[in-house]
Amino acid sequence: MGTMRPGGTWGRVFTRGAARTKFLAKLLPAQGNCESLLTARGASGGILSAVLANALQALLIGALVLAPSADRGETRVEKKTAKKAEKKAEKKAAAPTFTDWEPKPPPGPTIWSLAGAGAWTACQAVERDASMQLPVKKNTRDRSARISSKIRKTWIGRGDACSHAPAVQVLAAYYELTRPRSMPTYSASLEEFAALADELKEDHDRVRARLDAVIAESRRRRAPPPPMTYLLLAQLEVASGAPEAAHRALTMAWRHGQVDLRQLDLVAGVQALLAADLERAIRLAHRVRARSQGSQLRAAGYLLALAYDRAGAPGVARRILLSLRTQRLGAGESVIEVLLPLHERIYLTALEHRASGNVADSIRFFEVYLERPEPEPPDRKTAERHLGELRAGRES
Repeated sequence: MGTMRPGGTWGRVFTRGAARTKFLAKLLPAQGNCESLLTARGASGGILSAVLANALQALLIGALVLAPSADRGETRVEKKTAKKAEKKAEKKAAAPTFTDWEPKPPPGPTIWSLAGAGAWTACQAVERDASMQLPVKKNTRDRSARISSKIRKTWIGRGDACSHAPAVQVLAAYYELTRPRSMPTYSASLEEFAALADELKEDHDRVRARLDAVIAESRRRRAPPPPMTYLLLAQLEVASGAPEAAHRALTMAWRHGQVDLRQLDLVAGVQALLAADLERAIRLAHRVRARSQGSQLRAAGYLLALAYDRAGAPGVARRILLSLRTQRLGAGESVIEVLLPLHERIYLTALEHRASGNVADSIRFFEVYLERPEPEPPDRKTAERHLGELRAGRES
């Protein structure tokens, strides 16, 4: 292979203008002596061999062809990398830092959470069952005093578990108020009668708490209370010996309705007896007797006997009591025993024993009655008159 002549083809490739030389020098910065090498080639002519010239040509042509392509490829990759980094930075900037994060506040309290209903679903089902049983019908009242203790305890337990279910509370109050409390025998001490009074007071306090909770819950719901709410409250007040409070409860029971009018008249008659309104008590007792049967009929008879005895007609009262001898008092199962305060129950028991000829029992119960602090002076005088007659007859 011959040498390259200055004027030959390869010479023309390597000796073209200064612009080409400078361009190649920019493409190949590592070949910093390119310009001096080409200049030397043009000056000396045959210094470089053909092999070196061909290699240098291939190197320069490859750099001329490949360098711009690589440069463009690197620029494209760099742009993609820069865009990815920029997007990543934007996402990182938009993500929460959690430095000032706080949990979402809980929802506002509902009526059941405020009431503290506990097992809401179970209480809701029990309340539906209780609503179907209210108001308690007459035949249920006839057996309510003899109902099994299991059913009574079941509803009282449900009332304790579902303290904010109004219908359940009313039914539990009904069973608790009608719980039988038997009278001590005539030979019992005064302490036993006092213990019975304490038991009744505890029962009445629990029933009052239940009914107050029912009224408060009904006001929160802006709904009328369940049936029998105010009627049971009136029964509670007469059994506690509070005729004025009983009158207010009877007024509310009449206003709300949904009760048996015979029950309402019976409770109103006991309230009139405690308020010393004997004429009204006799009228209401006759009205109940004319329209009732079963336990209500017997309760109205006992009420009528009490009213006639207080009105000064003990003979009429004795005949009424003799007609009611099919059921004896004392077991706490009669409706009248549920309605009357304890001292009135004692008085009525003494009257019944006198009508039956049990003089010793009658004397004992009249003595216990006079030992109680509740009787009013006129009632005490009536009891003392009975006691004097019994003692005089016993001596004679």
